[in-house]
Amino acid sequence: LGPRDSRRRKLAILRGKAIEHLTNAAARAFVDQQQALLAGQLAGDLVEHMHGPAKLCVQRAKAIAREKIFQDKRKTLHEIGAYT
Repeated sequence: LGPRDSRRRKLAILRGKAIEHLTNAAARAFVDQQQALLAGQLAGDLVEHMHGPAKLCVQRAKAIAREKIFQDKRKTLHEIGAYT
């Protein structure tokens, strides 16, 4: 990134790096818990088995989704419509 890169491009790159980090953390948790997961014996959800800032980030994102998105009837109906 350089000074000529737009703010939009910089944000897109940061967003991509964040998604990559979260995906890698989830993949590591999956590999670490693969036997229990495939046997149907995983305690909790996969996020509980993630580590560090990635775990906290996903937990916060899930909380925001529960509080702000899933409580909004219009957004919920829109999501339901998207899958039917």
